[in-house]
Amino acid sequence: MGEDPGPYRPVSGYSVSMYGSSLTGVGIRAPGTRARTETAAEGGLVTTFAESTGGVTGAVGWKATRAIQALRQGIIGA
Repeated sequence: MGEDPGPYRPVSGYSVSMYGSSLTGVGIRAPGTRARTETAAEGGLVTTFAESTGGVTGAVGWKATRAIQALRQGIIGA
């Protein structure tokens, strides 16, 4: 019975660990977004999905759990 938490934001995360490597994701790849892949600080890869305005709707990372968690707060609703 608290305050309304606000609009729904699709920021649910997922992860899987196989053979010592992790794949972690958050948010969604919304229609019309563009993908950009970069090397993460911890050495893995991070792919972000962004709208034409630059707003990130989702991200997925290989061996980049910390980077994905850092992006979580900036994910916008699609």
